[in-house]
Amino acid sequence: MALTTEDLKSIKDIFDARFDQVDARLAKIDEKLYEVDEKFNAVDSTMTSMKTDIQKLQDDVTFIRITQLENGALKTLDDIQKNYSDTYQRYRNGSDKFEVAFIDIDNLKKTVTKHSKQIKKLQKA
Repeated sequence: MALTTEDLKSIKDIFDARFDQVDARLAKIDEKLYEVDEKFNAVDSTMTSMKTDIQKLQDDVTFIRITQLENGALKTLDDIQKNYSDTYQRYRNGSDKFEVAFIDIDNLKKTVTKHSKQIKKLQKA
């Protein structure tokens, strides 16, 4: 069975029609892929921007935490320093009073000893 030119032309027309349908579908698929690619690029850009924003937020939170820690620690250290300064002043003032008290006690001992001697002399006389 030999194919005639007419048969071959009919087969070619069938294949051409079919290929035209395939080409049309591929063109639609290409358009859809292009749209998906554009959307993916937009999402990727947004995610990159979000990553930058998240990093900035993390840096800000870290800064805030450090600032709060420093403020709390500095306030606590300031309170401790004030307490120790006040305590030091009280002990310093108290130590001056102790020196005066020791001198007074020493004078009191001398006076009591002197008076005891005078009382003993008077008792003998």
